[in-house]
Amino acid sequence: MLLELVVENFAVVEKLRLRFHEGLNVLTGETGSGKSLVVDALGLLLGGRGSTDLIRTGAPRAFVGGIFELPSGTHFSGWLEENSITAEDGELLIEREILANGKSRAFAGGRPVTAAFLRGLAPHLGDIHGQHDQQQLFDPGSQLGILDESGSIAREEVRSRFRAWRDAVARLNELDRNEKDKLRLADLWNMQRNEIEGASPAPGEDASLENERRVLKNVAKLQENASAAFEALSDAPESAAANLRAALKRIEELARIDANLKALLETLRPAQIAIDDVSHELRHYLGSLEADPGRLEHVESRLALIDRLKKKYGATIEEVLEFLAGVTRQLSALENSAQRRAELTLEAERLEQEFR
Repeated sequence: MLLELVVENFAVVEKLRLRFHEGLNVLTGETGSGKSLVVDALGLLLGGRGSTDLIRTGAPRAFVGGIFELPSGTHFSGWLEENSITAEDGELLIEREILANGKSRAFAGGRPVTAAFLRGLAPHLGDIHGQHDQQQLFDPGSQLGILDESGSIAREEVRSRFRAWRDAVARLNELDRNEKDKLRLADLWNMQRNEIEGASPAPGEDASLENERRVLKNVAKLQENASAAFEALSDAPESAAANLRAALKRIEELARIDANLKALLETLRPAQIAIDDVSHELRHYLGSLEADPGRLEHVESRLALIDRLKKKYGATIEEVLEFLAGVTRQLSALENSAQRRAELTLEAERLEQEFR
C-alpha cells in the first residue's frame, strides 16, 4: 500500500505531503481544489508520461516521491533483487522528477531506473481507476491473476498438467505417424531379414572362403612347390637336413678335441629341430591337398551370395549383420506399437481428465 506521497512544484501545487493509513482513505474537496492532481502525481510516480507542462510556473523542476509498503511474495522480492533494488524494512522509496529542460529522472530504492521499469512495478504497487485509465487490466500477468483468483486456480499445477497432457498427445500422434510409415516398410524389412538370416553369414567367413578358393584353384601348383620344398629340406640326398646332420657330426668331433666349439652345437640344434618340424608340416600339407571341383563350385556360390548381401546391406559381413540387427529391432518395435499406443491413449485420457 501507499504510505506517504510527497509532491513539489507539480502543476499548481507548491508542496504537499500526504500520509495514508490502513483501510479506506478519502480525499474530498470542491472542483478545482487539486484532487485530480494527487492522482496525476501518483500516475507519474508509477511510470506515467512526464511533461514540462507539469512543472509549476517559475520552478526549476517538478518532484514526486512515494513510500510503498511492499507486497508479500517471494516473486516480487526476487524481481527486485535481480534488478539490484533494495527495500528497507519492507518499504520501497520511489522518486520521479521532471526538469525544465524536458529531461526526466526516476529512482527506486535510491538507484536510478527508467520509466519503463516503474511501469513494470506499477501493477504490484498501485492500481489507478479512472474514466480512461486502468493499469492492471492492461497487463497480461494481472489478467491471468484475476482469472486464477476468480476460479481458485493453481496456475502452476494447471500448467504442469497441461504440459504433461500435451506431451502425451504429441507422443501418441508421433507414434501414429511412425506406425503408418513403418507399416509401409514392414514387408521390405521382413524380406531383408529373411534374406540375411537365410544366408547366415558369419564374421570373417568371406576372407576364409577367399583363401579356400585360391587353394582349390591352384592345387597343382601348391603340390609342386610343397613337394620341391619338402625334398629340398629333408627328402633329397643333398637336402638341408642331410647337410645339417653332416655338419653337426663334424662339429661334434671338433668339440671333443676343443671344448670351446660346443657352443656351435647348441646354435645349430634348434635349426635342425625347425627343419624337422617344417618337413613334417609339409608332408601333412601335401597329404591334405586334393582337387575338389564340387567344393570349389560351392565356395564360388557362397562367395557370390555374400557379395550380393554386401552390395545391398554393407561393405563387410559385420555391417550386414548390424543392418540385420537394426531391421529386427524395427520389426520388434512395430509388433509392440499396438500395446504402446494403448498405454499412451490411456495416459492422455487420464491427464485430460485431471486437466479438466
